[in-house]
Amino acid sequence: QVTEMTYNAKGKITAVTNSEGDSFSFEYEYDDSKEEYYTLISSSSGRVKEVWADKDGKTKQVVINGRVVKKLGSNGRDLQMTNAQGLMTHRKYDEWGNVSQVVYPDNTTKSFEYDHRFNRPTQFTNRLGHKTQSQYDDSGNLSQRNQAVGSPVEKVTHFSYDSQHQLTSLTRAGDANTAETTSRLTYDSKSNITSITDPLGHKMEMMQHDSLGNPQKIKDKRGFISEYDYDKKGRLLSQTNPLGQITRYEYDAADNLTQIQDAAENKWQFVYNSRNQLTKTVDPKGHESEIAYKNRLPTQITDEEGKSSFNALYDNEGHLLSSIDGANNETHFHYSLNNTSSLRRGTRSGSAESLTMSDLPLEIEYPTYRQRRYYDKLQRLVRSTDIIDEDTNYSVNYQYDAAGNILSQTDKEGKTTAFEYDALERLTKVTDAKGGITRLAYDARDNLIAVHDPKGGVTRYAYDKNDNRIKQILPEGQITQYEYDAAGNQTARFDASGQKIAYQYDALSRLTQVDYYAADNHQTSVKTVHLTYDVVGNLVSYDDGTTSATYTYDVLGQKLSETVDYGAFTVSHSYEYYANGRKKSFTGPEGIKITYSYDENNRLSAIDIPNAGRVTYNTYHWIRPAKIALPGGSQIDLAYDPLMRLLSKAVKDPAQQFLMDYEYEHSPANNITKKTTEQGEYAYQYDELSRLTQATNPVLEDEHYTYDLLSNRLTASGVEGSYDANNALLNYGDAEFEYDANGNLIKKTLGSQVTHYEYNVEGRLVRVTDSEDNLIVEYDYDPFGRRIWKEVEGVRTYFVYAAEGLIGEYDENGVEIKGYGYQPDSMWTTNPLFQKTNGSYYWYQTDHLGTPQKLLDSQGNVVWEAVYEAFGKAQVDVDLVENHLRFAGQYFDGETGLHYNWWRYYEPRTGRYLRVDPIRSVNLYAYVLGNPVSFVDPFGLKVEFVIKNPNYPFEVKPKDVLDLAIRQIRNNPDIMDFFNELLIHKGKNIEDILSGELDCPIKINKRNLFLKFLSFFTGNLSEGQTRWDGVFTGKPWPNQPDKSIALALSLFSDKDSVNSSASLLIHELAHWIEAYALGQIAEQHPGYYDTGNYVESLIKPKYYKKKEKSDKK
Repeated sequence: QVTEMTYNAKGKITAVTNSEGDSFSFEYEYDDSKEEYYTLISSSSGRVKEVWADKDGKTKQVVINGRVVKKLGSNGRDLQMTNAQGLMTHRKYDEWGNVSQVVYPDNTTKSFEYDHRFNRPTQFTNRLGHKTQSQYDDSGNLSQRNQAVGSPVEKVTHFSYDSQHQLTSLTRAGDANTAETTSRLTYDSKSNITSITDPLGHKMEMMQHDSLGNPQKIKDKRGFISEYDYDKKGRLLSQTNPLGQITRYEYDAADNLTQIQDAAENKWQFVYNSRNQLTKTVDPKGHESEIAYKNRLPTQITDEEGKSSFNALYDNEGHLLSSIDGANNETHFHYSLNNTSSLRRGTRSGSAESLTMSDLPLEIEYPTYRQRRYYDKLQRLVRSTDIIDEDTNYSVNYQYDAAGNILSQTDKEGKTTAFEYDALERLTKVTDAKGGITRLAYDARDNLIAVHDPKGGVTRYAYDKNDNRIKQILPEGQITQYEYDAAGNQTARFDASGQKIAYQYDALSRLTQVDYYAADNHQTSVKTVHLTYDVVGNLVSYDDGTTSATYTYDVLGQKLSETVDYGAFTVSHSYEYYANGRKKSFTGPEGIKITYSYDENNRLSAIDIPNAGRVTYNTYHWIRPAKIALPGGSQIDLAYDPLMRLLSKAVKDPAQQFLMDYEYEHSPANNITKKTTEQGEYAYQYDELSRLTQATNPVLEDEHYTYDLLSNRLTASGVEGSYDANNALLNYGDAEFEYDANGNLIKKTLGSQVTHYEYNVEGRLVRVTDSEDNLIVEYDYDPFGRRIWKEVEGVRTYFVYAAEGLIGEYDENGVEIKGYGYQPDSMWTTNPLFQKTNGSYYWYQTDHLGTPQKLLDSQGNVVWEAVYEAFGKAQVDVDLVENHLRFAGQYFDGETGLHYNWWRYYEPRTGRYLRVDPIRSVNLYAYVLGNPVSFVDPFGLKVEFVIKNPNYPFEVKPKDVLDLAIRQIRNNPDIMDFFNELLIHKGKNIEDILSGELDCPIKINKRNLFLKFLSFFTGNLSEGQTRWDGVFTGKPWPNQPDKSIALALSLFSDKDSVNSSASLLIHELAHWIEAYALGQIAEQHPGYYDTGNYVESLIKPKYYKKKEKSDKK
């Protein structure tokens, strides 16, 4: 790849053309009277940049396309920087050139005081007025840091060093809730880190280093050894894990990663342009995906099937103007780059200040609606308004404190949630729209140690010195305890009843064995599960002693087949894929191969089912189907409002007679307020927390609900409920409930009727009996918690699952009873497509939640139909074909009246689960926050919102990583300040780097720069470990320069250290950041860098006044 440059007689660059055809021309002037330099840079994109500099080469003003984007002036030691929005930031310096105060456009400030012996900060006051103080030893090493000084949450950290000024220990002081902890580091004679010992004494050893300081052999905290090989430039060539499996890497001359070969010798290849931007990826099957660029910006993304779902247009300043998907749906972005708005039609709302001009879009015009965005002076989003039409718009409003923490969020119906923080900016209080207050408390290491719920219940947590959670105490006092190995893998869990689950891992920390123990015997397990993996980490088998399964995969890690042995019989299913990873076919246990087709936008267009016919998705409304044709001639018509909320669903039989005719009305906050059906009209009302308070039903009895502050029902149409501090239901009308120590319902008494429930060690319901101990039902489960059989009155039914959920029911001889089908990649057992019984197909008609309303045969006859109460209790009116599917993910058990919901069982009468939430939300039992009309819970774990504002469905692509990093950096003033502070001594500005004008006297690979720095500023670093380019390696950084790496470990161990230690980082880490994170110092012409971008150094006087050493540099 060739870049051509031309020069004038004075040796100054006048034109540059790169291998992509992008060109730049340069013109220079000098005004003797003003002692001012002027440079004009014109690009082939039409972008014109003008730069004025003073006689010393310091930039005074930058104008792009006639718009002032930057002004710099000074008044003594006050540097005044005006941005493109016309807003000024003051940066004030002391007599030693240290930043003493920064004043932002909103008049918030942060300030620094220094120990002038070393020019290092002794006190930093952030924009909230909270202080961080630093002390140094006689050599200038940081010896103590106090954060949130003088507050109740003041945090103290001590540092010690050896004679070479290398950090040897880091001690975090304890408090009333926290033990003191110390981490220790050792070094060899070349200042390479040789060990890091955590506060519990677990040691990671770097046993061998190359000449550049890269660790070649690392023994982890469990004693397993990994080996690393590097080339002469310090680039990782291979990594050998403790099992001897090798991953290899290759690079081009510009240090771009060009190939990864995994442990199975599968190869991924990467191609870049002259700017080191990824242009092509080739997977191990030879499938290619491509990214096209123009003027550094991605203009088209083409997937492995040759389909382009992203086509973009930008202005010559790099603002995204429009994007077009594969179905020609267009999204347009509008900006206000000058003092006058460039917004399209529509009235403005909000203050003029909220319309601060911005490089961020002020309006996004989606295919079906517009979204207006308002920003404050720091470019933080303060209002987002969805504009449906000229008279209808809904807004969400945000307020922030001086540090950028959200203080309140007001939804589209004016309901506000408020947030408060402590002096360390940790969330400590949440006040909901009904006044309910949740308080959170932390220990000195930022671990959450207590949650005080709105009813006064307190859940407490305890941690070991490595911050592993070792104990949870519920409000009623029940304790769950955890144990861990040296690597932080959980090795045991002891529940509140004393039952134990033990976990074993291989050398790669993959779970290989699980043992279950009864409360009275922790030596002999009642059940053991074994798991195995292939060389690239795919699970290939499990065996739990009752059932077992095997899995196969292709070279891309896509599952090809699954075979499950139930003991009495074996079933299998398999998949095929298109080159872009979309499912091409599914072959079920009965050998029936269902195939899928997609349009140019990768939207589902057809499902072909042998001996049944084709389901076609004929038209779409943006991203949602508008017309679906079923085999036999029945047809489904769907309509949506501009926010893609379902407005109507009409189902007609082959004779075009209505079988189902639903219409919906929505509140601004997306709650359904009315549903009109062929049975009549349903109406719904909600409280301030969007909990259902009233449901008016045309067929069933009307429903009325009230709740406590934690969404427990206080009354349900006159029936009262009472609860303990754990939110367990004790009484509900005439019914009484009892629980075991783990919070599982074990007894229900209703008059003379008593029902007992029994659970296994995993907390799964395994047996239900009546008051006479007569067996009602038994259940069993696979290692993933999925129910694999139930037995009622001696008849056992087996259940078979695939990626989309339940796909079959089988008898004890392995004969299919029922089969189920779904759209590919749909939500778990939600919105089913068909049921197959005795060889015949029946087609589900569902509501907006995916809940079955009717079943149709291929002639359009209704063979099953039900109406529901709001919380899912069904009244079945037509039952010619049996159907057990209910709410999303739920299967109705007639023998108990319960709904099986994967991880838990749901009782629709009470609207609650029988056992606590495995992922431990505040309310451990309640279903979907009291709003079953708008929410679903397909896994029995968490709420899913099904009435979704689409917010344009981009797929994540490689370039998104860089874009995300740039956006996060741009939108975080503290990060911008840090970069600018790093570069200020060189007269540089981070925004020039972000915009592609890489005016930094360092050779920069921009992609790697932001990938690596993103991990810094999102708190992903821990002592001795990092996520390197997004991949967790568990090894120290390469190229460790003396003590800088150790200092980085300490400074970044706390998430708020970036702010409080920015100035210290400049001094202590400048060499490391420049030489290793950003790349080696440029040794070529000062105007040319490997990214193909050209920097402001081209126009600095030192590079073109008279004859200087520019060309030799």
